[in-house]
Amino acid sequence: MKPSSRVRGVGADARQRDRRPVELQRGAPSGFGRALALLAAVSLSGCAAGQLCPQRHALVTQSAMSCAELNQVTVATVKRMGYNIDTYVAAAHGQPGKVTGTRRDDYDATYTITVDLACSTTEATADAVSTVGCASQISFPNDFQSSFRASMAKKVVQPSLTPKEERTGVNIEVEPLRDGDAAVGAPLSAANLMPVRVSIHNNTARVYRLADGAIALQAQDDKRVDAISAAEAAKRVSRAKPGAAGVSEIEAKALQPVTIEPEAKVGGFIYVPRQAYRRAVVKLIDVEAEEPEGFSIEF
Repeated sequence: MKPSSRVRGVGADARQRDRRPVELQRGAPSGFGRALALLAAVSLSGCAAGQLCPQRHALVTQSAMSCAELNQVTVATVKRMGYNIDTYVAAAHGQPGKVTGTRRDDYDATYTITVDLACSTTEATADAVSTVGCASQISFPNDFQSSFRASMAKKVVQPSLTPKEERTGVNIEVEPLRDGDAAVGAPLSAANLMPVRVSIHNNTARVYRLADGAIALQAQDDKRVDAISAAEAAKRVSRAKPGAAGVSEIEAKALQPVTIEPEAKVGGFIYVPRQAYRRAVVKLIDVEAEEPEGFSIEF
């Protein structure tokens, strides 16, 4: 049977069309251009981030930050970035920690964040990664670091009174100032020192005495660290930075041995090596009974 003319006509028309030059509409993308546009759109979408974009790490290292502060600041950072906390393992000295979280965007896509934590007597680190899309991967390290700094700057309010302090009515606040040069007005960090702000409010009818060496700090490794004298701190700063301004402020603003009358409040700075601390131990003497009373303040 011979092919019908209808079929031959269709074949001929098709061949004629194949021989015609291809005309592109002005402003319309070519096939290659459309492919590039599609690739860019997929690359920027969150759903393809795992296939097309490597995860970028956001690393934060902070000297003299305690494990407790690292844990608190990291949890606050993850929440600040819009994630819900899924798992939390607190870091401790020599023991790593981890925080994970999940969030959804406006298109119901799910992203996760994982932050590995480590802390020692000298520094604390937070290493974060996220499954966000390519566009967000580019900015993720800066976003995490900025949120971490903002969370660190926001003071974490903790109970300052132990049960014993509540009974005696003595309110003691001890705050290590990791970046405390400005608070004292002297370059303590040049000598690897840091100030610790101390405030004692005697809300009782008893008289207490604060003696030299009454306050000691406990490092991350549980070692006791005694404060150095203000005179010694001034000497170390002068040696580390000859001619530095404000050295006289070190002694002028130091916490002095003093008798604390009822309802009186005293305060000042003590000086310690610049590192991370977990608690302070304060010993006051009840003048009438001549007996010591100890107070422990967790950071």
